[in-house]
Amino acid sequence: MKIERLLTPFNASSRNGAKIKYLVIHDVGVRGQSARDNAKYFASGYIGASAHYFVDRTSTWQVVLDERASWHCGDGAGKYGITNENSLGIEMIVEQNGTIHFETQNRTRWLIQTLLAKHQLSTAQVKRHFDASRKNCPQHLNKNRNWAEWQAFFKTLALPAVGWVIESGTWVYYLDGQKQRGWLLDPKNQGWFYLDQSGAMRVGWQKISEHWYYLDANGRMRTGWLLSGGKWYYLATPSGEMVTGTQQIEGRLYLFDGSGAWTEK
Repeated sequence: MKIERLLTPFNASSRNGAKIKYLVIHDVGVRGQSARDNAKYFASGYIGASAHYFVDRTSTWQVVLDERASWHCGDGAGKYGITNENSLGIEMIVEQNGTIHFETQNRTRWLIQTLLAKHQLSTAQVKRHFDASRKNCPQHLNKNRNWAEWQAFFKTLALPAVGWVIESGTWVYYLDGQKQRGWLLDPKNQGWFYLDQSGAMRVGWQKISEHWYYLDANGRMRTGWLLSGGKWYYLATPSGEMVTGTQQIEGRLYLFDGSGAWTEK
């Protein structure tokens, strides 16, 4: 998954040397917005509040760099040990009908797991805004005032990620709790990806089952003409393998040498 950025120059401050100890989860008070709407709002001028990340069902937007403090749980004044300076704030978008969409929750879970790995934290350090100030937030995960929805969401944090997640600095993909290997068709990212035996996403030229393929910087398999290292190659459509020898492409004959490079002869 991708994290978009629109950083606010107004609504953030220094951590004053404090280390990140907590991830604090909120939900946005106004229904029916988007993560991008909120990013634009907090970048537009001084608001006196903010969070690091906003998540909706289709996107994740970063508003404040992790290295800086956002203003998301100062109402607790540090009484419960959680402050703006020692935490990251994550806001989940609420649908018009007052629910937090399951895709928003999935994206938030992926973001939490990514940030836990990045900052070497544990799930015990994932907190509600309620834990920082006793405010009823995220209120839409507390519909019956017993936090049942929050507890259900929190339990999923210990499960393997669904979809793409970074592990040990490389992208891997989970499906039904299982790390995937080999060729993967990802409809959301509209393409084929290749995961090696460790599950790591591969990029660049790869020889797979006696054929050469090219996977771009995002891991997506390329097809058609490709300029690489100053030479032109052709990757069969839709299968993606590099061709050699004489090939007819769109009604014209082309000659490719043994390395796959077009010879222009």
